[in-house]
Amino acid sequence: MSLKFYKIQSSLLFNFFLFVFFVFTVKGQDLKNDELTILLQKITDTKYANPQLAETYATQLLEKSQTNNIPEWEFHAYHQLGRIANIKGDYKNAILHSEKAILIGKILKKNLLEFEGLLTKGNALVYLGRNEEALNHYLKALTIAKRYKDPIYEIRSSASVAKVKRRIGQAEEALKMYKRNLDLALKNKVNDKIAIINSYMGVGGTHLRLNNPDSTIYYSSIGLEKSLEINDLEGVGYFYNDLGMAYFKKKEYENAIQYLKKAEKNILSLKNKTRLTETYFFLGSSYYQLNNYDKAIYFLNEIERIIEQQNKNALHQFNPPELLPTYQLLADAYKKKNDKSKSLAYTEKYIALDKDYDNHKDAVVKALFENKDNDVQQLSDLNSKQKTRFYLLTIIFIGVFIISVLLLIQFLRVRKAQKKAFNQLIVKTTTEKKQSKSPKEFQIQDKKVDDILKRLEKLEASQFFLDHNCNLQSLAKKVKTNVNYLSQVISTYKNKSFYEYINELRIQYAIKRLQEDPKFRKYSIKHIGEELGYKSTNSFTKYFKAHTDLYPSYYIKRLLEEEKK
Repeated sequence: MSLKFYKIQSSLLFNFFLFVFFVFTVKGQDLKNDELTILLQKITDTKYANPQLAETYATQLLEKSQTNNIPEWEFHAYHQLGRIANIKGDYKNAILHSEKAILIGKILKKNLLEFEGLLTKGNALVYLGRNEEALNHYLKALTIAKRYKDPIYEIRSSASVAKVKRRIGQAEEALKMYKRNLDLALKNKVNDKIAIINSYMGVGGTHLRLNNPDSTIYYSSIGLEKSLEINDLEGVGYFYNDLGMAYFKKKEYENAIQYLKKAEKNILSLKNKTRLTETYFFLGSSYYQLNNYDKAIYFLNEIERIIEQQNKNALHQFNPPELLPTYQLLADAYKKKNDKSKSLAYTEKYIALDKDYDNHKDAVVKALFENKDNDVQQLSDLNSKQKTRFYLLTIIFIGVFIISVLLLIQFLRVRKAQKKAFNQLIVKTTTEKKQSKSPKEFQIQDKKVDDILKRLEKLEASQFFLDHNCNLQSLAKKVKTNVNYLSQVISTYKNKSFYEYINELRIQYAIKRLQEDPKFRKYSIKHIGEELGYKSTNSFTKYFKAHTDLYPSYYIKRLLEEEKK
């Protein structure tokens, strides 16, 4: 009995201590999670405004998650380090951190963690100009996003795909994707403010590529306001940059400089010099347009310095798209300053880089800085190429000139014929007004035929032919006969088929009303065609041209010209 009691007592004590250990372990784990959550929130709050401080927090998060062996928090640490590296322009480390984050997501079999890592690595690849690799990562992320119903994932991955499309020249497709994302975000009232900001940035930036600066200013101004509200310094920099470029395209160079200077200050605060190449190119271009060639050259030379510093000992060369036009503008600026030597040197750089820009960008840029001993040979090659290009352009110019002359002669012939047709039409219409409109007299023996013709005259007077439903069946019903007999009567006494008869009435009505009614002339061709009973613009234009030898648009244009006279 006592032994049994001892065993029960021992079991109870063991379970009690096990319970106490479990409670303290869970409590300790909760405390660790709380601490890590606070660190992650600090990173989120500071990474755009102060990326250096955010990097310190992210490093602490990584150390604590590895010490306590918590893989999911280790993922968050690597992911945030990757995003911070992108903000700072440290794309090499952004790729390394993101790859570790992706691997952890795959090991944990958590698709959304892998999704985040794919987007961050894709962004780094885009900044390095490796568009094809970036697109592969974005498409993988988009595949994951479509498995979930939350629209925010699809918005973010779709925006990334659109970014690559825009960079490779598919701006129209990119704009559709960005607009769809913005509509989706506003419709679903998503809470991710950065996603909404990025949608405005995408739409505004793509309008810039499509040369719609006013649209860029509209969308970028909204995005700028939203970025300032949440202290998103990275977004603020992008919007200032886009606004500066938009005003440059509008030829408002002082406004462009004002916004680009703000962008420069913002980007420098983030210590991301690679983003300055675009800003400096448009600052240089603005000063060039204002004839301030010294400042233009200063900012354009800064682009060269940034690229040179960035590519020192770099595994992947940084070659921004601004480099080629930078060489061209530097050549022009030095030419304006009568520095022929430097102008020629930059012209040479431009031609060399342009030659192999798509397939051998890295090798060409390296050669531009290393092969200085071959200057004489390069100048000789340059002169030979320039002569060949000159002869080729001369031949093309002569060919284009001859074709243009032939087209002009043909155009003048057509215009002369149209003018003649118009004058004849006006004369004909005026003559018809003056003449009496007594109907032709027919020797009609059949009273039924006579009744049909009289009813047709009444229908013509009531303008029944303008009805969309005016066809042989409806007209036969109106004149109280069958379709075969009516068709025979029109053919015999009007000397035309039913369709020729109706179309002639409609076109005569159009000619007369367009002459007499100024308001009618202001209608669109489509609207005029609908007023006449035609179901398509093409049908109206075809019958008008067949009847008058003129297009309705030309006829209206000439009437307006005559009215002004």
